[in-house]
Amino acid sequence: MNWLHTVQEIAELIVIGVGAPDESDPAEFGARRTHDFYPMPRWGDAGLGGARMEALSNERPTGGGGADAMLSFLVDESRPRLASEFRCDDDHGLVGFSGSGHLVGFALLSRPAAFGRYMASSPALSGCEDLLFTLEADCAATHDDLAATVFLGAGEAELTDPFVAPADIVGSMTRMVQLLLRLRDYPPRELTARLYPGRPTGRRGRTR
Repeated sequence: MNWLHTVQEIAELIVIGVGAPDESDPAEFGARRTHDFYPMPRWGDAGLGGARMEALSNERPTGGGGADAMLSFLVDESRPRLASEFRCDDDHGLVGFSGSGHLVGFALLSRPAAFGRYMASSPALSGCEDLLFTLEADCAATHDDLAATVFLGAGEAELTDPFVAPADIVGSMTRMVQLLLRLRDYPPRELTARLYPGRPTGRRGRTR
């Protein structure tokens, strides 16, 4: 990233990563991930896809509910502390993949002014029983616009991978894009949605 800035390909950035402790075993990592990224105790959706995900997943089907606390930590605790140590401006972005992509969607629709840029890769937006779509409807009722730049992306193979397909990644992303871009009167400042043809999921590196 420093090299890309040096050759003027990107603006100067400070990237902060938030994760579980290095000594976390897979079970603890999964439990922390589920808790921190999902705003409801039950992270799966209410339909057949959610039941299938819970049957296949090694993560606990319950244990979410910490997304609001995670978002508050990022915005209200860590940001002021970082600003006291680093040369920061007010142009903040939030990036997440998979479960943390769901957190990005939650942040966009529950605290839209918290960040100016949102990037979600392979987000299962219909998780937590479609909560993000309820938040989107509430946001539409109370906002004239979303002053944010938004990027949503997924791999085409996520439609056919037998493990990933039940998460409704591509379907829920498409539905959200339609709402934000076409069906509401408050489109984001800039919205980009991209489906990468033929790309496999990160879990297996191949398609079936």
